[in-house]
Amino acid sequence: SDKFTVSLPGYPICEFSYTLIKLKSYKAEELEKRIGENPLAAAYLPLTDYPKKERPLIKAKAMRGIAGLPKGKERATLFSLVQESLQLNSEEERQYQELIRSKPLWKEVKMLESVEEVGYERGWEDAWDESRDDMIKKLLKSGCVMPEQIAEIMKMDVARVRELGQ
Repeated sequence: SDKFTVSLPGYPICEFSYTLIKLKSYKAEELEKRIGENPLAAAYLPLTDYPKKERPLIKAKAMRGIAGLPKGKERATLFSLVQESLQLNSEEERQYQELIRSKPLWKEVKMLESVEEVGYERGWEDAWDESRDDMIKKLLKSGCVMPEQIAEIMKMDVARVRELGQ
């Protein structure tokens, strides 16, 4: 277990503990076998030691592994993890799209992509706004930073910063 802390000099803002998991030490096949019992294995699949030429197939397998989850935060989180951890170049993306369109086995992946992409960008924006607001509230509470300074740094309206401090 390790600890990560974000702070201003003498004022902790956020601290959390985590356990280091070395995903590169897992074989892709090991995680594929575990997808049925733990959908998180599907999201971690792109982070394993698979052959690089199989990137489109690995992404399809990862997406298929999470497609069966009920719609909600868990599925959206795993979807975004796969999207961010395995960004395909244009040729790989073409291969991936061809793969998921061409065979019935991948039908649920195509449906998942259609549904999740609608809310994907909005979800990231909402998460950023919520995180930013929490950080601003903590900074204001500490008294170390003036609302005007925060507004300038965050490129926000001073009135909005003051509103968060109430």
